[in-house]
Amino acid sequence: MDSSNGMGCLSVAQIVLVILKLTELISWSWWLVLTPVWIFLLVLILGVIALNVSDDEEVKRTKKDIDKIWNGKHGEDN
Repeated sequence: MDSSNGMGCLSVAQIVLVILKLTELISWSWWLVLTPVWIFLLVLILGVIALNVSDDEEVKRTKKDIDKIWNGKHGEDN
């Protein structure tokens, strides 16, 4: 997984579309202008669903590690 702090394609596309809409260079509806947001949310939702239905042991360990971090149990077993 890439951990760069750069902007992704969807972020750049979103900024460009919003600027074009605000400068009235395009007359699209805001629903269409915000398409990159909808794409991101769809991918995020599908990813969460895929993680929850997966039986892979690596995914189970990763979910357990995320749960530990989320609940503040960084170095503890259990």
